[in-house]
Amino acid sequence: MLGLNTRAIGGYDRELAREALHIPAEYELLAVIKLGYPGDKSALPEALQERGSYRAPFLE
Repeated sequence: MLGLNTRAIGGYDRELAREALHIPAEYELLAVIKLGYPGDKSALPEALQERGSYRAPFLE
């Protein structure tokens, strides 16, 4: 695998996203998913470092 992570984003401003991403009016923005490599957990506040991930590994 490439080591990339994804997250669905909820509660976004559709019009602001449309403008920022140059999405034409004839398209409807239904979902936003971010994609990227995981960062260093030590850069997070301590409370978030302890939270961990609640997702099962991909192959389970």
